[in-house]
Amino acid sequence: MKSHRHGLRRPRLRVAVLGGGIAGASIAAELAETGSIDVHLVPGTAAGSTASNQRWLHSGLLYRTEATARDMWFSHREARSRWPTALYGPDSASFVVRDAGLRAALSERWSGWQHGVERPHVVEYEAGFRTPDRVIDYPRVAAHLVGTAQATGATVWSGRTATSVDVSRPGSADVRLDDGTVFDVDHCIVAAGAWSVGLLRPLGIDLPVVLRRCVVVRFATELVPKLTVWLDARDGSAHSQDLSLTPFHGTTIGAEPDGDVVDEPGHLDGLAPRAAALVAEYANLTPAVASARLMSFDYCVKLEQAAASSRVAMGVLSANADALDWPDRLTLAFPGKATLAGRLARDVLADLRASPVHEQHFQLIPEGTHHV
Repeated sequence: MKSHRHGLRRPRLRVAVLGGGIAGASIAAELAETGSIDVHLVPGTAAGSTASNQRWLHSGLLYRTEATARDMWFSHREARSRWPTALYGPDSASFVVRDAGLRAALSERWSGWQHGVERPHVVEYEAGFRTPDRVIDYPRVAAHLVGTAQATGATVWSGRTATSVDVSRPGSADVRLDDGTVFDVDHCIVAAGAWSVGLLRPLGIDLPVVLRRCVVVRFATELVPKLTVWLDARDGSAHSQDLSLTPFHGTTIGAEPDGDVVDEPGHLDGLAPRAAALVAEYANLTPAVASARLMSFDYCVKLEQAAASSRVAMGVLSANADALDWPDRLTLAFPGKATLAGRLARDVLADLRASPVHEQHFQLIPEGTHHV
């Protein structure tokens, strides 16, 4: 591949997808299978949320509004049907609730939700609730999607990371990789999760999102029989997921529920003391932790909406949307768990159809005739 830093002609791409997690991989696979589009996927080398999260396939029960919870539940069902081999462990989770008042409030709230034909099945028992939340291997799903994209014609730039995006030149977006290669791109889709913030900030785009870095611990054995969530271990909020443990292929994963707010992803100092404090919290919840061997600890970066009215942190944002001062030829795709399993990719495809460069550069099959 020719490199711009050597003064050679730089490659011209139709579509570049930046980010190889669930969001980027889903989008690349959808676009590669949908039409005659020259799709290039730059997965990146940083361990994003797909690689570092707790493998929790949410049912939506802990979300604040019924509409969001319904979206989560539909996504949950879609993921279960499309990726059954990526599911792990029992077909349920334990939501532990010690406070009787909180338990009654949750029971009343969930029983009143209407999710259409089917809604999450919740069973109350002596310690709390059995819910349909599951453990899922997100990295395995992402790897499958990357393979699907590649098998259907997408070019995957393995081991490369996009370091900057420039939309100042008319008619093109410039994407620079960490090896110095610069692409001229007709349409750039930024789907790098928390790392999207750093790519877009130099463009003057200050997204209304909050980044939180949280310590993640991994124990060398499965300490709980299924995904276990303590809802009132800390603040007792009806929307809290205070602490959770996820059994996963002979290990157990736990993470801080809140972490600290940061401007951008990066190295987290002081990991060891925070990991020790987190382990002590878990030991107070389940005796098995006290004698368990801590195999490793690291951190993950979570993305949150800065305001309840913002639609940026979940879904698709582009020049076709009435939000911010958005440049042409650029689409931002934040996954959010409610847009897993194809919905985000389909939204991006609809955005491309509405793009002013659609007729000139993309040959898409009719809408509604294909899904990944």
